[in-house]
Amino acid sequence: FDNAGVALETGAREVTLFARRPYLPQVNKSKWTAFPGCLHGFGALDDDARWRFYTYIFDAQVPPPWESVQRCDRHPNFSIRLGEPWHDLACDAQGVTVDTPKGRQRFDAAILATGFDVDLLERPELASLHGRLLLWGERVGAARAAVHPEVARFPYLGPGFELLPRPGTSVPGLERVH
Repeated sequence: FDNAGVALETGAREVTLFARRPYLPQVNKSKWTAFPGCLHGFGALDDDARWRFYTYIFDAQVPPPWESVQRCDRHPNFSIRLGEPWHDLACDAQGVTVDTPKGRQRFDAAILATGFDVDLLERPELASLHGRLLLWGERVGAARAAVHPEVARFPYLGPGFELLPRPGTSVPGLERVH
């Protein structure tokens, strides 16, 4: 939405935003995690409850910021196409052709904003910890981890939200990384 907003505010004739999902989430269900009760109590929950909360938030997905949606929506030359993923994209000197389940579309330009991925262990400054941190997938078992592979690769945190080493692994000072 912010890329679309910039394009609209800098003179784009028309901006069409495509989304794979058929609706925009309306409620940010992860907001409850930002109050002291969560910070003080979440670590005291058992693994099953923590996993259920965590995966529920991921399944519910986070809505775009209301301000970002309004930034685009106030422009008459803005449109959004929900439930219309791109299957193919081809570029040539005249622009971009996009194939969707609803047909072929032609545009002057395209901005690809395909979401984001959080993978702590892909950070170069944490490369030395790869294979040494306890991950959620190791706590919930292979079957549950397979249903939520992104969540399963997140670090399993201790009661103070500190990183924990895998069993049998020593990582001096890790308890000071939150």
